[in-house]
Parts: sequence; C-alpha cells; structure tokens
Amino acid sequence: MKKALYFFLIIFIHLTALDFFFVNYQGPVFLWDKATELATLTTHFVIALVSCLIFILVEKLLQRK
Repeated sequence: MKKALYFFLIIFIHLTALDFFFVNYQGPVFLWDKATELATLTTHFVIALVSCLIFILVEKLLQRK
C-alpha cells in the first residue's frame, strides 16, 4: 500500500509540475493562474487516482500469478 501512495504522489506532482510551465523559443512561460485553478488540480488528482488504481490492480494480478 505504501508503494501505491508513493506512486500517486509522484504522478500527481509530475502532472502538476508539467502544467506549471512550458518552454518556447522565447524561453519558459509560466502558467501560475491556470495551473492553480481548482478544476486543473481536480483533473490532476483524478488522473493520478485512476493511475494508482490501475497500478494496484496490476500488482494484485501479478501477485496471483
């Protein structure tokens, strides 16, 4: 269960960090306003949660086998 929590945190932080900025030819562009909206953070949370559930399911299937 600890691995699943770490997996969730890594995915959530990774998604959120990737959404904070992007780099174009003029340099980095920071999207603080968009990235900190409740809808955006909720989307990141749901994606990380679904990923974590798939991770747990695959782990349980591998343990059975």
